[in-house]
Amino acid sequence: MSWTLTKSSLVAVLMGMVTYTAFEITTSGKLDPNELFIHHLLPTLFTGIIIWFVLSFLLRSKVINPVREILVHLTHIGNGRFAPLEIDSDIYEIEEIVDEVNHLTFKLKEAPDAEGTSKAIDDLVMLRADIKNLIENEQLAPDPFIPIMKDLKKLESHLLSAILAEPKY
Repeated sequence: MSWTLTKSSLVAVLMGMVTYTAFEITTSGKLDPNELFIHHLLPTLFTGIIIWFVLSFLLRSKVINPVREILVHLTHIGNGRFAPLEIDSDIYEIEEIVDEVNHLTFKLKEAPDAEGTSKAIDDLVMLRADIKNLIENEQLAPDPFIPIMKDLKKLESHLLSAILAEPKY
């Protein structure tokens, strides 16, 4: 993005310089080469370079650097660092992006651990299957295990209702 904005601003300044120079040449009438260079081309080139440097500086400080900071912060969020993003910008769109990134960070901090809940249910299913296999393979009487199986069923029901109650983002 930095290179694109730099090239684009340079092209815009060059187009302005060429247009202004062409206008000056056509309206001035006959000019000798020395007067053309000193009074038209040199001031236009000098002004164009100043405008391009100022424009590049402003684009870099107001747009490119905040976007880079946002990208770095999003990388940190992806790595599990849920700190708020603090960028002061007078550009409305940058402020909106910062607000939404901070909103995302808050939601991710508050989100329940869906992976942990899913693993708990998987472990519960495996525990139930292990108890069932133990009863069947060891030829044990199922009567002592009935209360345990009922408790496991209740636990599974509670976990499933907790999963269904989680907000979806």
